[in-house]
Amino acid sequence: MTRIYVFKNPAAMVRFFIIFGGLFIISGIFLLIKAFNNGFNTNFQNGDWNSILFTCLGLIFIIKGVEDLYVRKYYIEWDDNELRLYLPDTRIPESIILSEIGHVSIKLFKIELKLKDKTRLINLGNLRYKDLRKIKEKFEELEKSKNKLVS
Repeated sequence: MTRIYVFKNPAAMVRFFIIFGGLFIISGIFLLIKAFNNGFNTNFQNGDWNSILFTCLGLIFIIKGVEDLYVRKYYIEWDDNELRLYLPDTRIPESIILSEIGHVSIKLFKIELKLKDKTRLINLGNLRYKDLRKIKEKFEELEKSKNKLVS
């Protein structure tokens, strides 16, 4: 069985965003408390706006880290007789039996599968080149085997 994740975010980047986001929020809150205790200076250039900026940046970093954790679950996987998809466009796990695929059309970042009862379009725009190449090779194999059966 081969599994390829659609969004590849290294775990180190996710940790980086969450840890630095937490550090920015903590320092922003401490600076904001200090600014309120001393009287908040509202001048733009010499004021205490950096505390608000640090807090907002921390929130943005944490949101980005959590989002990267959330999108790690999408994948495309296959074995000898089945293709399983869990993609962001449908957000429903799908299973396609390879023998039910009638025709495969491979485009630059899309693969169109003509099944017996419907057509399934797979968008590959979020994949890295190595993974994109691996998936395309699998579908080229499938397309050649379908053409041999028809001939």
